[in-house]
Formats: sequence, structure tokens, C-alpha cells
Amino acid sequence: MDSPDATDLPDPRGLLLRVGGGAVLLVGAIAVIGVVLREPVTLLGEGFVSAFGLPGVFVGVFLCDILPISLHDPFLVAGHSGGLSFLELAATAITASLLASFFDYGVGYTAGHRIPAVQGFIARYKVAAFMRRYGPSAMMFTAVMPFPFTVMAWAAGMSSVSLGYVLAAALLRGAKILFMLTIIVLGWGVGA
Repeated sequence: MDSPDATDLPDPRGLLLRVGGGAVLLVGAIAVIGVVLREPVTLLGEGFVSAFGLPGVFVGVFLCDILPISLHDPFLVAGHSGGLSFLELAATAITASLLASFFDYGVGYTAGHRIPAVQGFIARYKVAAFMRRYGPSAMMFTAVMPFPFTVMAWAAGMSSVSLGYVLAAALLRGAKILFMLTIIVLGWGVGA
């Protein structure tokens, strides 16, 4: 296989423009929600925070991160619109996501080493070979993408990938949560 030369690599300026444009669109979308749906979203957020508080945000993010859903933004919106601070939400969501990553790894490890059907799946679809070759890169990539990181953490556990890679990817997911929470706070503020 040929190694890529400089012409095969994506233009970093184009990538930055797309990421920046996407962030502006997200802030705009949340601003529109903040204008059009501010009252019902605020009532929903206040009700959620009143009923469940930070533990509700923790459980919501944890459940989303242990299932192949990967959509915890509604819990961040509910927490923010319900009056929780940025730091409270960030610390709670990042902690829940970090613990969920290790939980997912443990599920994959247990299934991959104790359940014959899963062992057959690993062998048939060459999961371990894939993870040896691409595991760390694939984990970092899925940590910041909408693709469910859960599936990659399961595969890492099944293949006994180093827990250090899972930690690094989970911390990258923490950065993604901070980014999304920042967009939510900015968009909500613009829509006020």
C-alpha cells in the first residue's frame, strides 16, 4: 500500500472552515430554539433540574454513553436552561462519560473473553486484527464524531486494547462535551 503524499492529505484550512462553519450553524440553531421555543424549553429544563438535578444529568449522560445512542446534548440543554452552571454541567457530564467509557470497555472485555458467541464474532469479523491496526486512531476519531463511541469501546475491550487508549479517547470525549456545552451556552445566550 502506498503511503499518502502531501497532495492526498485534506487541506487544513478547509477543515477549519467546515468545523468553524458547523459551530456557527449550531450556535445559530440553538439561538433560534432560544427565541422560538425558549419558554417551553426553559419550563422543561427547570422541571428536569427540579426533579432530578445534577444526578439526572449524570444518569442521562451515562446511559446515553453506555448505549449506542451518543446523544447527550438534550441533557446539557435541559440542565443549562434549568439553571445549572456551566462548571456543574461540564464536570458532571464529563465524569459520567468517562465512567461510561470504562464501563463499555469492561462490557466488551467480559463479553469477548467469556461468551463463546462473541468470541466467534471477534474471530469471524477480525475485530482484534482491526483494533491492533487501527484501534487507537479509530478510538480517537469516534471519540469526537457522532458515531457511537460505545461500539468502539466494546471492540477495544473485546480485543484487550490498552486501557490507556480508552482513557485518552474518553478525555477527548470530555473536550467534545466542553465544546458542545459552550455552543449550547453561546446559542442560548444569543437567543435570549
